[in-house]
Amino acid sequence: MAKIAIVAYPGARKWLYKHVVGIEAFYDSFQADRIQPGDEVYGMLSVSQAAEVIELGAHYYHLSTAQESAVQLEYNQLLAHQPKLKAFYISPNYEGVVNQVCKKTVAQLNRFWQNLWHKQSVMRAADFKIAFFALMTASGIGIFADALTGVELFKNQLTYWFGKDKQWFADNFTTYWLIELTLGFVLFIWASWSLRMQARSWIPLRDVKRQDSEKAYQGLVLTLSSGYHFIEKNNQWYFVKQKYGEPIEVPLSGNLQQDIEALMPLKVQWELILRIIRSQTSHPNSVLQRVMLLGTQDCSIKNIEGVVERIAPGTYPQIKNALSVLSMYPEFAAVTFESYPVPIPPNDIEAYYNAYLKIAKIWDSQADLPEEGILIDITGGKSVNSVAAALATLHNKMQFHYIDTNNLNDSLVYCMEYRQQNI
Repeated sequence: MAKIAIVAYPGARKWLYKHVVGIEAFYDSFQADRIQPGDEVYGMLSVSQAAEVIELGAHYYHLSTAQESAVQLEYNQLLAHQPKLKAFYISPNYEGVVNQVCKKTVAQLNRFWQNLWHKQSVMRAADFKIAFFALMTASGIGIFADALTGVELFKNQLTYWFGKDKQWFADNFTTYWLIELTLGFVLFIWASWSLRMQARSWIPLRDVKRQDSEKAYQGLVLTLSSGYHFIEKNNQWYFVKQKYGEPIEVPLSGNLQQDIEALMPLKVQWELILRIIRSQTSHPNSVLQRVMLLGTQDCSIKNIEGVVERIAPGTYPQIKNALSVLSMYPEFAAVTFESYPVPIPPNDIEAYYNAYLKIAKIWDSQADLPEEGILIDITGGKSVNSVAAALATLHNKMQFHYIDTNNLNDSLVYCMEYRQQNI
């Protein structure tokens, strides 16, 4: 069962992303071949499209607002119009009222338990391990201490279950005492060492460690910077730099080295992106499978009084053209290029952080791509992107990457990691 969202508006997408756990894909338009029986579909479909979803055996949840046109607004404005989801049902005319009521009740109970489960604070496996090893350590100390004082453990069990009498205990006391003493000592050493190892994740020193910059990675996550875009004229792609002054157009030939050299005088992030991907595809042990591009949503620029002076366009709309440009280069033919389905608010660390974790989860489940094979590039985007990338590596095996713009030969790869204390 998959969760799918079909909505074209960034604000509505962000609302669904925050309020529905586990959405795996976002689409701009409805296509029936994307839907499988048992899927959950969220969006703003027409009645006929919703009916088709139901006929395919999937479940449909309609996003609505107090004012119908409000779904087109930005996320912060959308919240004021009370967005909500409502299950959509279509039943044949011959289906009885009781059957319909039962189906609706079961669906409501299912949603209730799902919401209750996600709201609960779920215990981690590490919590149970800590408790188990602490219990075993205490048990080991107790067994060892009892053996030292001459207490015969499990005497009642041996007497009633195996028929051992007092004479047997008297004849085998020394052997029994040594076994008991050894058992307590071994249990204590094993459990206390295991507890110490487990405690490393509870009492850590956080550290930044530079990694091998020549390592081959299976997945790259890149964030597009603002100030440039791509246009197509007469079947020819052009790179357009438009940040300060008049726009500068650079024709793209499809020859990777030639295009990189043409972009070098502009000192733009796109040149670095091409270098980053090329460094992985040309690696002697190249294993690059996927590249994910992240884009930002539009951002309001306010003055000191808090009045919006202008809207800075986000980079998310440029991803589609960027993917088309990347597909021109033969060196990248074996790589799958993807777009993250939701535009990221440029100043939202949480959104960046969640995006990195979600990408890792999707790649692991769908492409068998492990976390340690993922490299997050922080050359593009704002500073909050860098903070989020560092946080994403703190509890995970991903690493983050920076290209020194003053020295293009410097490729700096880091990860946040735990360093063991002397405990």
